[in-house]
Amino acid sequence: MVRLKLVCLFFTWVGCFLVLSGCLSIPRPRSLRMGERLMFEEHNRKFARLHAQWLNVKDRSDAESRKKAEKLLKAMEEERIYSPMAKYFFATRLIAQNKPESPQFARAVHWLEEAVEEHYLPAMTFLGKLYMDGAGVTRSTTKGFRLFLMAATRGDPDAMYNLGMIYALGYHGRRSDEDAIYWFQKANAAKDLKDPYCWQWLGMIYLRRSGSPQDLAMARKCLERAAAAGLPQAMFFLGVMLKRGLGGPVDVK
Repeated sequence: MVRLKLVCLFFTWVGCFLVLSGCLSIPRPRSLRMGERLMFEEHNRKFARLHAQWLNVKDRSDAESRKKAEKLLKAMEEERIYSPMAKYFFATRLIAQNKPESPQFARAVHWLEEAVEEHYLPAMTFLGKLYMDGAGVTRSTTKGFRLFLMAATRGDPDAMYNLGMIYALGYHGRRSDEDAIYWFQKANAAKDLKDPYCWQWLGMIYLRRSGSPQDLAMARKCLERAAAAGLPQAMFFLGVMLKRGLGGPVDVK
């Protein structure tokens, strides 16, 4: 009973946080010909080089650096015609600087849609978040979910993480601990098992469904990894487990 209350408290807190913060970070990608794919990759590489140079000078205050930064930014913008990465960069830049009802925001959404059609995974995930939030587009959790799923099945760890949250919280009626565990494990594996938030979610899901000693042991193991990274919620729930001997021996040190 104590475990159930604690877990419900955690998931209620997270659910409220997501609603308040708008966390829940559809054009379907068309088939690309080999020539198109190679062209996009070439322009993405060129954009990435320009972007790296721009990052080195953009915050410098001397006149020469400012001039160089402006020149690089212009060159980066020229790559937007052929580079999905450039479209994503300038779209997210516009979105950060404008309100959802502004024409500039709509322009950014258009660039994201183009990048999605060109199979750029971060654009799929970002556009999915906009649909989940109803920011600059008509809200559609179905379209948002589909975009996350497209990006996740193609290897984007952020989309995998978002799917894990959707299934863990039952967002849009999709509650499934098994699916949540699957996607959090995939997201964590894509980050070399070093994402403390994935460990925390996994720990809480195992604790919530703790119908066996194995679930409790897994919950404790996952929360230990998250707590070691300094996550306060993981520390709290791990402390309760250690004090009560859940998932392993009692440890009150």
